[in-house]
Amino acid sequence: MVTLPYVQGVTKPVQRILKHHDIVSAVRPHRNLRQILVHPKHKVEDWDGAKVVDKDTNRCAIWVKEAIFIRKTEPTINRD
Repeated sequence: MVTLPYVQGVTKPVQRILKHHDIVSAVRPHRNLRQILVHPKHKVEDWDGAKVVDKDTNRCAIWVKEAIFIRKTEPTINRD
């Protein structure tokens, strides 16, 4: 199995030649919708000028407090 990118005027003759040699081929578009519609996030190019806005140094203590609070409060969903 061979996958070929679609190029107008080229793909069909190549497919015919491959078919003559008993090679199965598939054609895919040069660019698909995902490549056209999805754009990468804006990247920061100047890392020297980037600053940290807020830094949470004690995450573990916060997570433990949240877990204890969740256990102490009465559940709102019926969990029988």
